Amino acid sequence: MDGGADSWRSALLVAAGVVILFKAWHGWRLGVVRQAIGLGALVVATACGVFAARPAGAILGAMISFPEQVLAAVGGLAIGFVVFAAISMVSAILFKKTSDQGITLVRVGFGLAGAALGAFYGLVLVAAIALGIRLLGAVAETKLAVEKNAHLAGGKPHAADPLATRVAAIKKSVEAGKVGAVLRHVDPLPDSTYSTLTKLATLISNSRSIARLIGSDEVRPVMNHPKVVALLSDPEVSKAIAQRRYFSLLSNPRLVAAADDPEVSARLRAIDLEKALDSALRKPAAEK
Repeated sequence: MDGGADSWRSALLVAAGVVILFKAWHGWRLGVVRQAIGLGALVVATACGVFAARPAGAILGAMISFPEQVLAAVGGLAIGFVVFAAISMVSAILFKKTSDQGITLVRVGFGLAGAALGAFYGLVLVAAIALGIRLLGAVAETKLAVEKNAHLAGGKPHAADPLATRVAAIKKSVEAGKVGAVLRHVDPLPDSTYSTLTKLATLISNSRSIARLIGSDEVRPVMNHPKVVALLSDPEVSKAIAQRRYFSLLSNPRLVAAADDPEVSARLRAIDLEKALDSALRKPAAEK
């Protein structure tokens, strides 16, 4: 068995235990009422952020020239944060902590129930972090695969990105054993998400595959849309991409117009990405 993987797995389990114990201790201090309200605040804030994202994006769009989807995400996060902070502040003012309880039996029960809720909160937090690591690890594996494919295709040899290598190793540790089986079971992302990332890695490293994807029946309706054609022909867009000025790219009027166009969005949603990738990665008989 890989000693490095064992080390990462042990470190991650210790870190998870520390997080759960800390949240249990914090739940003891807060007491059952404040801890329960804290969990409820998280749910309410998430719901408010999701439902208010589009109106918030529309309001921000009247002030800032950015794609509506980006503004909606920013607005939703801001609203969720404000709602969570407001509920937490009111809870701190209205309800007692464990140490404020005068009767010993009540104080112990108050603290134990709060600790149980805190431990549950910690367990959910650890699961969310582990799923995040799994997704980031898949992205890291994609990056390493792109570098490897480029090298095999005749590119200049260079050392693999150490950060990507480390994140990919952590992902493998998280996915190993019974813990990994549980994570795969509760992961809200479908398995196709991870297979799609792998296919994208193979695609990016091959210019012929990219050309086949752009010219495929699935993608062609998007590429032929007038606003997308105007965007791709804009020299400022090409320059911003080459210089990696992605923030300024987001404020490009043509990109905003294409991103916010309902017809472009509808054509993008209609793309069967898995089918398009499979078609692009399938070599024609002439190339075999």
